[in-house]
Amino acid sequence: MSQYPWFEQKKVYKSFGQYYSYRKNPDLYNSHDWTNKIILLKECNKRAIREIYNIINKLIPSSITLAVVPSSDPKKEEYGIGLLAAKLVKSRSRYDATDCLIRRYKVRKQSMSGIRLPRGRQAKSISIQKTRKIKGKDILLLDDVRTTGVSLEVCEAKLLKAGARSVKRVCLAQTV
Repeated sequence: MSQYPWFEQKKVYKSFGQYYSYRKNPDLYNSHDWTNKIILLKECNKRAIREIYNIINKLIPSSITLAVVPSSDPKKEEYGIGLLAAKLVKSRSRYDATDCLIRRYKVRKQSMSGIRLPRGRQAKSISIQKTRKIKGKDILLLDDVRTTGVSLEVCEAKLLKAGARSVKRVCLAQTV
């Protein structure tokens, strides 16, 4: 039996916890521990990044190539999930493909608006670069919060089209 049984399934979508959006659950937004960690991660809080890293690092195989869903704002140079991914790459000899998916123009955040962005518009806003880093590789695609799943689906399709052998979609939290 593998140390990472969840990871060896053919089609993987994994979430490490729940995220209570302010719009849907204002009472839980500030009182739910995992939601608070995610909020702090989004603010690039180093302590939150370290705490989340300590929880998930041991759950992710070392021989994986790591990619991230890009920020909804392409002008944002640092974003929490990117900083977490960089820390995960440095640990345990993971391969770095965190710069392969890029956002071409700003899109509204799904978790904040409550309005689903059309899949086509989401797909057009994301490009892929440096395909040599992903060609023939097993990719772990990491996102902070999954609301509709469109960003993860679009990024997965782009990685596969660019030659990734497989893509496992993982988010830190699922919006409830």
